Amino acid sequence: MQIGHSLNIAAKGRREKAIGVLTDLARIEMASIVTAEARIEAALLLAEAGQSEQAHEQLDQAAWFLDNAQSNDLPPALAKTFIKAVTQVRTLVDSPGLREYRTASGLLKEGRHRAAMLVFKQLAERYPDSEYGIRSELAMGHCWLGLLKPRKAEEHWQQMIARAPAGPWRGQAYVALIDLYLEQLGSLSLASEYVVSAATAHEQANIDERATASWKLAQYDLYWRRILVHMVQNQHEMAVSTIQLAKTSFKSKDREDALNCLLDIARAGDRLIPEDVSTGCKKATLALSMGMIYLIIGQENRAYTMFERVAGTAGVGVNPPSRAAQSSELQPPLDSASVCQRSFAIFANGLRLGHSHPQAMMKQLKRSMALWPHGSWHDESIFHLAMYAQKTKHAQPTRASKQSPANARKQSRQLESETVGRKPAANKQLLVAIRARSSAVPLWQDLLAKYAESGRCEYAYYHLGVLHADLAHAGVDERGNTLNGARLALMQSKSIQMLTALCERFPNSHMAGDAYVRRLDIGLNAKLDLAGAQSVAQKAVQWAKSSQPQASSQGSKLAVWQRLGPYAKPTKRSTSDVQACYFRAAIVAYLSGDTKRFSVHARKAGPAKQNKQAAASASLQAMGLRVLLSRVEADIPVTHPHALELASDDRQRVAIQLADLYIASERTMDALAMLTRLLEGNEVVSAVKGQLVSYLRFRLGYALLRVDTAQAIEQFQQLYQPACREAPWTAEGILYLGILTFNTTQDPAKALPHYEHIVKTYPDHPVACRALYFSCLNANRLGQTKKLASYAQTFLDMYPGHRWHGEIKELLARQPQAKD
Repeated sequence: MQIGHSLNIAAKGRREKAIGVLTDLARIEMASIVTAEARIEAALLLAEAGQSEQAHEQLDQAAWFLDNAQSNDLPPALAKTFIKAVTQVRTLVDSPGLREYRTASGLLKEGRHRAAMLVFKQLAERYPDSEYGIRSELAMGHCWLGLLKPRKAEEHWQQMIARAPAGPWRGQAYVALIDLYLEQLGSLSLASEYVVSAATAHEQANIDERATASWKLAQYDLYWRRILVHMVQNQHEMAVSTIQLAKTSFKSKDREDALNCLLDIARAGDRLIPEDVSTGCKKATLALSMGMIYLIIGQENRAYTMFERVAGTAGVGVNPPSRAAQSSELQPPLDSASVCQRSFAIFANGLRLGHSHPQAMMKQLKRSMALWPHGSWHDESIFHLAMYAQKTKHAQPTRASKQSPANARKQSRQLESETVGRKPAANKQLLVAIRARSSAVPLWQDLLAKYAESGRCEYAYYHLGVLHADLAHAGVDERGNTLNGARLALMQSKSIQMLTALCERFPNSHMAGDAYVRRLDIGLNAKLDLAGAQSVAQKAVQWAKSSQPQASSQGSKLAVWQRLGPYAKPTKRSTSDVQACYFRAAIVAYLSGDTKRFSVHARKAGPAKQNKQAAASASLQAMGLRVLLSRVEADIPVTHPHALELASDDRQRVAIQLADLYIASERTMDALAMLTRLLEGNEVVSAVKGQLVSYLRFRLGYALLRVDTAQAIEQFQQLYQPACREAPWTAEGILYLGILTFNTTQDPAKALPHYEHIVKTYPDHPVACRALYFSCLNANRLGQTKKLASYAQTFLDMYPGHRWHGEIKELLARQPQAKD
């Protein structure tokens, strides 16, 4: 920071003060690389002031410090870099014209091009063969550009190269001239010609020791221009070899990232712009290709300049780059550009705006479509418009404002299960979100109709399927009208149709897992179609265990312009989707009677690690899945066998088992929805009758334990009805009623009658032991010693070896003689 501060001081004309700051800093930072850097900068300023002897003294001290890098704990590679810098600066200090050159460079940075031109010209004429004389000649071309005379710059650099093609600083002249042809004059043929000439001159420059240093500085830039020319000419093999050579020659994270982006495109043989855009004005084709390259590697200012040149004022977006950062003054909009090319330029500029200004992006995409609706790239325009429509405030899921796609899908499924069997009025927030998302439906349908072969159909199928599934679960259409049986079945069929198309056309899609889950949920929960669910479950498992679909089917299957903008990053498949597929497959296996396969799938449906730490942080559903797994593997029925015997048909049996499986695995909302449907009945499953009603009431009460204690109590109370008396599960339900009554009221007088009813009515039932134990505890709390003595003695007689035997005996021993 202090070095930068000193250079700012020097730029304001206070050179002596800046030198003082740097030399003082070098003395203070005795064991730091700052010492060398400060002395190098001080040497340059001293040379500017004409004090070459003092400048060399600073360089000598910097060299001594770097030669002793090991004793100063400096990294060898870093020390080596600064040693080269000292050697280069020593050459510059000895070159005449340093002060004038730095003065002119300052004028050029300030935009004072005419003043800078005069100084550079004087230097070039005065010292034609010196370092600064040649560099001044190079800089004069940039002054011509600043004066809005690109043809003058072209002529100037051409003459400079012609005099000494392999001379010092000619590499930089080649770079500037190639950029001029690619970005401003629009001549790909001349750019290609000078790329070849530069390569030949570079070989000759290696013979001249004086020219070698400057050519080495320009080497990466020359490689980059060769890559650009190969890319815009679709010479993919040549581009690949040049990129690999550049990566080998230059190690830099920033450079490597940019090179890798282009390497992927070149290896795939992808076009930079659509084929229908490539026909027409050649200058526009070149400008659009260059703009796409700059957009790909993240140079948005230069991309904007290229797109604006083709689109004209129609392409100007929000917060265009400052005029100082780009040179669009030199390149007025191309009148010869076709309407198709202008439309694509507006579209591409919209992609540039996507991350920071999504609303402006949508405006640009709509403008592009209005200008030329026949563009082959408008599948991408429709895709972004549809995605944006679904990302608006009212279309967002109601439980989180910021979330990953995987969490959004997970929460959407949770919201679906919560709406099953409820009235639409109870789900206003979800309905608002669904209706907002419905605005994207015409866009997705338009995408499928016009661009049936587009990779973006993957998203169209998925989002249409999800929206129809959400509407079906909520029981409403896009306008919020309640769906009757036929229209509900139609909505479910539409969802299955879209999700099936996704899975078949894009089997490796990261969204296919969620599509399988939704298809299974509709097939099992809504249609109770076990046979149909079996084939879907098999495919879901294949997707889940496949090692291939680690990323979306985006990748190389999509065009270059489809890998830019807000949705450019490939999406990996969600772990939660994989586990959800395995869970549904496990349910299907259990319902099919294949408990062995159930165990295999259920183990993969939960967290991979089963250690104590994982168990402590596991979700309620993960723990519920483990409980369910242990029950099945211990051959403990999940559903009471007598309840299955009472079912009137296969659909009822499937529904009852599903409800119990959801309860056991802590999927409470799914269980409540299924139990409600069974009790009410509908077109899919007939309402239960007789004693089976009591079982559903019992299970409904159990499912409500975690979510609504009052309703749970209400369900358990109905087990006192005469029709429920002989049911084998009634005693257990009344036991839960006693426990809930005491927990909610803390009144043993209200809880005790429920336990006594079990002891009296169901003395041989397995829960009678607990009922008798609780009767003892509550009689003790009430001080009813006679009743306590009776219950305690009964317990001791009936359960002599029970783990509560000692506690009851001690409780009895503490009581005085009965008084009541």
